[in-house]
Amino acid sequence: MKRTLIIVLCLTGLAFGINKTYRRPQANTVGLIAHYKLWDGLMTTGKVFDYALNGHGGALKDTNTPITLVPTWPGFDFDGSNDYIEIADHNDFSPGDGSTGTPFSISAWVYMHNATYFVWASKWQVGSNQEWNIFTGTQKKIHFRMYDDSENAYIGRQYNASLA
Repeated sequence: MKRTLIIVLCLTGLAFGINKTYRRPQANTVGLIAHYKLWDGLMTTGKVFDYALNGHGGALKDTNTPITLVPTWPGFDFDGSNDYIEIADHNDFSPGDGSTGTPFSISAWVYMHNATYFVWASKWQVGSNQEWNIFTGTQKKIHFRMYDDSENAYIGRQYNASLA
């Protein structure tokens, strides 16, 4: 009886293992403003889908390869000079004014082929509409800037320690 039971359990486990579908873990998007799965985020040619379902999809811009660029596991391989994903300006990406704002955080996984100056993520235009900017500077240090256009001033402090 024990031998039969062991064989049945092994065969049952084998059958389930053969038919099992493996899926990537799904992040909880409740409360997220935007969520981009860059490994499979293309819904249409040149577009990146917002999995938080808030309508903040992005568009591939200035790529040397055709706009039909597809993700290469585990993400896009940008050339480091002029490739980026553009997301339309929206108040959801603004931290607020200090009294009506909400907590603000950004997370990103970035692999740098070469740690020279480049922007990771930003809501920043040169000259106006400057809010925040995460970038690697020329000294190979990670920087996070916040700016108040109404006061023409940076918010916070700058440190010389490397975060990388």
